[in-house]
Amino acid sequence: LRTFFLSISVVTLIVYLYKILQENSFNAIAVQQKSLDVAKQKFDAEIAQKKSTEKELEDSLEKLITQNDLLNDTKTAMLNLLEDVNKEKQKSDEQAADLKKFEETVENASDHIVFTDIDGTILYANKAVTTTTGFDRDEIIGKTPRLWGGQMPPDFYKKFWDTIKIEKKMFKGEVTNRRKDGELYTAEVQAFPILDEAGNIKFFVGIERDITKAKEVDKLKSEFVSVASHQLRTPATGVKWYAELILEGKAGKLTKKQKEYITEMYESNERMLALINDLLNVSKIETGKKYEIEISNGDIVTIVNNVIKNSKLLAKQKEIKIELSKSSSKSLSVDMDVEKMTQVVKNLIDNAIKYSPLKEKVEINIEENSKDNKFVLSVKDHGIGIPKKQSERIFEKFFRADNVLKTETDGTGLGLYIVKAIVEGHGGRIWFESSENQGTTFYIELPIKQSSKEKRVINA
Repeated sequence: LRTFFLSISVVTLIVYLYKILQENSFNAIAVQQKSLDVAKQKFDAEIAQKKSTEKELEDSLEKLITQNDLLNDTKTAMLNLLEDVNKEKQKSDEQAADLKKFEETVENASDHIVFTDIDGTILYANKAVTTTTGFDRDEIIGKTPRLWGGQMPPDFYKKFWDTIKIEKKMFKGEVTNRRKDGELYTAEVQAFPILDEAGNIKFFVGIERDITKAKEVDKLKSEFVSVASHQLRTPATGVKWYAELILEGKAGKLTKKQKEYITEMYESNERMLALINDLLNVSKIETGKKYEIEISNGDIVTIVNNVIKNSKLLAKQKEIKIELSKSSSKSLSVDMDVEKMTQVVKNLIDNAIKYSPLKEKVEINIEENSKDNKFVLSVKDHGIGIPKKQSERIFEKFFRADNVLKTETDGTGLGLYIVKAIVEGHGGRIWFESSENQGTTFYIELPIKQSSKEKRVINA
């Protein structure tokens, strides 16, 4: 029994000790778990902080990369800007240098150059203006070119302003002006508008060249030509009459060979007389002596028909037909210098024949416009035409186009110069349309009735 109680006591003690141990273990585990929880929280906090730091680092790094890219872009932009600035500066320097050269060129040009506003008030005048006119620059600026101008008829100035201000085109002409000392001088003038992008006039440019001395020399030359031509015409006329008498058999019967020689001599002399007469006419036009238009009444259709009749031999040699259009007026009475208008028509028809190929035709038309008191005569050929690059020179004295020179056709280059002077002396105008190797049409427009029938001197 004692042993039994002892055993129970031992078991109870063991149980008690186990419970104490269990409680201590639980307590230790709890403490340990709590420590673990605290450590875990601390670790989690550290992890979170680390992640936050990493995120901040990533964000900072990303910002740094962005800022670096931005800095590079800014740097590139700045370099480009600096390059552009340098280029613009270089360009500006070049433009400034070019402008300086332009200013020096204009300032020192031998031609008289002025810039005016749209009302004609002078804004700038180069040194040549003072040299030509005799006025000082401070007398010129703020004034108008009437200071030395105003010597031409009102119609001249109307045409001048209509051309540059209304039509906005270049005007070219010849003027007489007066220097400060009262001396008159002759000048070639060009004037034109400078337009903005919208086509509005910004200002005008006027350029004059004093040709007084050149005109005097030309006049002396023309007078010399006139004297020489008169001296040449006398023997040439004698040759003409004697050749005609011989050909008519007045000196006896000619052999076939003799007749050929005399005919060749006669035709060569005729060409020389034509040249002499042209030279005399030119000298008269240029010196303003004796080359007058005497207005009477004549029929332009009759003149054309007579010229066609007289040109048939020349046309026959090249098998060329001369046709007066059926639509042309049958008769048209015109106030004109009949002799000189015959010369005009003959020149135009002879040229059309001369510069046409074989077996072609020359077409003539006369169109009346009674309402406007005008008529237009046209002469059309299908010949070599006029080179476009030389078309502006076709009415110049002694000018012959390149393609004409190549054909070796006879001519002096004076015919159209004289024709133009005669037509303009009648108050008319002449122009042409041409395509190289396709042909040319010349037009003359003249008044039917003249306002005055007084004699007129034709001047160049």
